[in-house]
Amino acid sequence: MGRLSEAKLGTVRLLIEQAPDSTLRSLESALAASSGHDELGDLLHGMCRSERADRRARQTVFAPIAPLARKPEQRFSGLSFPPDILKLIWRGIKQIEPERVAMAVAEANQPPSEDPSPVFDELCLACVEALRDRDAVAFEPARQRLQHEGREALHRFTLLMELSPVIRSVLPRLDAWVRNLSGDNAAGVRLAFRDACAKDDEGGFLLMEVFYAHLVEPWQVLRLISAVMDRPNERFLAASEMAAFPERLMADIDLRIDTLRKFDANRGAEGGAATAASAYIATQEIAEFEQWIELQREAPWHKRLTDQKKALALAAEQRLKEAEKLVDQALPVQARNGPARGLRPAPKLTDEPNYAVVRKAEGILAFIDESRSAATYGGFGAMRQKVSEAISDRLDRYAEDLIDRLCHDDEEDTSVPDARIRAYLEIAAGFLGLTRDPKSAEIVRRRAAAA
Repeated sequence: MGRLSEAKLGTVRLLIEQAPDSTLRSLESALAASSGHDELGDLLHGMCRSERADRRARQTVFAPIAPLARKPEQRFSGLSFPPDILKLIWRGIKQIEPERVAMAVAEANQPPSEDPSPVFDELCLACVEALRDRDAVAFEPARQRLQHEGREALHRFTLLMELSPVIRSVLPRLDAWVRNLSGDNAAGVRLAFRDACAKDDEGGFLLMEVFYAHLVEPWQVLRLISAVMDRPNERFLAASEMAAFPERLMADIDLRIDTLRKFDANRGAEGGAATAASAYIATQEIAEFEQWIELQREAPWHKRLTDQKKALALAAEQRLKEAEKLVDQALPVQARNGPARGLRPAPKLTDEPNYAVVRKAEGILAFIDESRSAATYGGFGAMRQKVSEAISDRLDRYAEDLIDRLCHDDEEDTSVPDARIRAYLEIAAGFLGLTRDPKSAEIVRRRAAAA
């Protein structure tokens, strides 16, 4: 490669800064393969390495609040800030504190340590001062970006940055807290909450927002609230600032029930599995309420959750009722007339399989398969079991008839090609894998191959 002018290098540098993480990794790997052979290639490789190190430092410094600045599709509903805000803040602090930023980059790109470098918290606190200082021109883009989000956004973001030392110190214990709220763990939650409240009246609430954003299962925030408030009753919690979390989770349950009602089987197995996963989350959210909050009869939350459990079960049962009909359409049988009415109907093989219908059947069967964990607590376990067994028995008989047809094709109507019979057999095997287990599907496939 030849040399690039400073203007072109500036353009390349800007493109590298704007590249997604995955693209940057791929570019660095590609340039590393040819390093040492070309001066310009080495320069570009160095720029990629420097940018990745810089991003790693930014992520480490702002780790306490980073989940609050994710893209909407990457986060559970809750307090959020613009996805680009951390980039704007980082750009500003690099101008004001270049030496400490350089230290942070060096520390962040070392092997992880149990004791994070104090420079990470120092930079967060320096950002707080700059955000509050109207004369800090380097932070004006960040201030304007936050103010555009609403009157409280700048205040809350600044306060969260101020809470970063508290948050960073407890994040490694967060998973242990939600797994086991024993005496020591509960005491740790209360202590962190007290330290956050000491910073600002809204500190405790914002701490819970951070926990909510960091948790793999955000609904488990109710456990932490319960620990802080000593398993509060519904009316007490509803009157507190923490009521936002239960209200948010109940709204999420409503959305998940609505998703189940509107389930589109045309999305196939992937859609069925996603709907079942959503229903499972709804049952987990309801369970958290019942375990960690003292619900009171005739109180609004108790009544709403009771109605939601009924609605969830009803919506699931409506989907289950569609399953046998769709399987019948995907694997049709001959009509039973006259003396044959009492006999088992034979597969109808006059037409090629309708794969649009097959996909719909796969969608509902995937829902049945993946909803196993949600069914019992969700109130539709008995019906799910009944439907699953009925379909499995029907598939066993259907597959048996098709295999028998392959084995004795000389005695049957040879107008039906073997390829069509095997196509229906493969569909039946796939359905069995969803309604029973993959082993049953494999047995059918082996028998079909042997036939």
